[in-house]
Amino acid sequence: MALDEPNYYDIKRGKLVTIINLLIGIGIIYYFLNRINSDLEESRFGWIIFGIVILFFAFWGLYNQFIVLVKNKPVLSIRQSGIYFDTFGFIAKEDITKIEISKNDKGVLYFLAYLHEPERYLDKQNGLKKALYTTVYQKYGTPIAFRLRGMYELEDLENAVQQFLKGTI
Repeated sequence: MALDEPNYYDIKRGKLVTIINLLIGIGIIYYFLNRINSDLEESRFGWIIFGIVILFFAFWGLYNQFIVLVKNKPVLSIRQSGIYFDTFGFIAKEDITKIEISKNDKGVLYFLAYLHEPERYLDKQNGLKKALYTTVYQKYGTPIAFRLRGMYELEDLENAVQQFLKGTI
């Protein structure tokens, strides 16, 4: 897939959301570092271990958010040749049967891309990703279900999907 195709539509992660996540992570790390310091004086071993685990995941989350902020790759990219998802990879246009934007029973908007052979794409995944996409496939009938969180221009996305289906993008 050529990311430099002339006609395309990209959805990128919101930088504001990423920065807020970074600040929350820093706050969690600060809280537990202070908590561990005070617990060392009281010698509560359980709190220390719990704090270390929380710190590990907080640092891991901060690292991932920092990478997202620096790379600034699209989460979803619609091209003439197909669709690219950052976590799933590229799906050729010929393999897509239909695309829809729909709400689930809780009112959350999803971008759904239905495939001719979803099992073929599921087999390319491994471990935790395969389990996650299999669950998504069982729930929505496709492994490609992208949650739209109010930070995207829905009308622009719908227009891009229509152009993609007509072959004009």
